[in-house]
Amino acid sequence: MKVPGRRILLVIGLASLMCESALAAPARVRINGSAGIGYDSNVGAAQANDDKFDSAFYSASVAADYVVPVGQQVSVTLRGQLQGDAYDRFDDLSNARLLGLVRAAWKPNPGFFTPTFSGWTSIARLEYGSEIRTGSEFRGGAFVSQQLTTAISMRLEGKGFHRKADGRVFDMSGQSLATSLNWSMAPAVSTLLAFEYQTGDAFSMSSENPRIAAIADAIEPDDAFDDRVAYRLDARTRIVTAGANWRFAPDWALDAQLQSISVDGDGGNQYDRLIAVVGLLARF
Repeated sequence: MKVPGRRILLVIGLASLMCESALAAPARVRINGSAGIGYDSNVGAAQANDDKFDSAFYSASVAADYVVPVGQQVSVTLRGQLQGDAYDRFDDLSNARLLGLVRAAWKPNPGFFTPTFSGWTSIARLEYGSEIRTGSEFRGGAFVSQQLTTAISMRLEGKGFHRKADGRVFDMSGQSLATSLNWSMAPAVSTLLAFEYQTGDAFSMSSENPRIAAIADAIEPDDAFDDRVAYRLDARTRIVTAGANWRFAPDWALDAQLQSISVDGDGGNQYDRLIAVVGLLARF
């Protein structure tokens, strides 16, 4: 197994420092941390079987939320988050992400079944072992959360993203619509089912192929994979996520998620990707 790069070790170190500082944080500051292990069936988002590679990966993150009440109906949340992923087989896919987010939420009245309307925007710096993937990302969206029953809640969201990378291929943008259902099956157990439909840019990786060069919006050598090229194309992406969460202590939980990604790109380019993650969540 490869040892994570220096960027990932730096993320882990900074996360540890942030967790230690959480003990002295004001009451309105919430600190959340996670550590997990996952599996990605198609790390390069490739179409051809000869180009598909899988890998285990390890992740850790810490986030600090500062909640500012604005009257009785509105709150503003400021978030800083640090996250790192280390890939077992492809070290150049290992990455660190520093994110800042602002979210505003409005609940017209305190009734249990009153919907909450929210809007958010974020900016993140991404550092990869792969130079063409390193860059910055901007995201924004709006969503409404509705309690359907005392145990089931629903969320509808529209969002968009724009990514500016050091390489041409990962200069990407897109938009999506998403919906999710959360079912609290028991006081300490909940399940999640979500669907997202995204349009805009998608990336893929393959061996050099004249057909790919003809349909790609951008193409360049992929520095994370030997003798392969990365390319960008317009695509329709469907993402289905299923998850379960078990809170075994007041501030600790086990979380498992399975995500299926299906991409239908221009020129008949299609591929699937399966990502599974099991993690430990903590709130300080």
